Amino acid sequence: MRLAFILGAALPLTACVASGAGTGAVTSPTGRPEGPARVEFITNGGATAQMIVTLPDGEVFRGPAVSGQRQSQPGVGFGPGTKDIFVTAPGREWTGEILAVLRSGRGQTMDCALREKRTGLGLEGGAVGSCTVSDGRRVQIDL
Repeated sequence: MRLAFILGAALPLTACVASGAGTGAVTSPTGRPEGPARVEFITNGGATAQMIVTLPDGEVFRGPAVSGQRQSQPGVGFGPGTKDIFVTAPGREWTGEILAVLRSGRGQTMDCALREKRTGLGLEGGAVGSCTVSDGRRVQIDL
């Protein structure tokens, strides 16, 4: 019986810059609609993007948005139609979650929890979720 190792080594990838925009609906701490927010991102194809949220009053929040990953376990199996044993090395898999902590020039923070529309593509594949500003405002986001 032959033993083959398949290592989870990534092939060299060409980095490319991508950007996108979407909208958000802002509500006051009491739930009253305050108007639309503009949501933008810039990424180089990695697990972290730069996210920018502009609220209706002009306050701008910026910071990193990180796509969640978890460590996958090594696996053992047989090759299709053979008796070869394959061992896969541990790797990373995407969770579909994106977390961000953004800051404004006015000293406020915005915590965001988003869910990828297409798991593994980060903000580039679209995302929905919500953000909470330190003053209690909420922003429902759809990218």
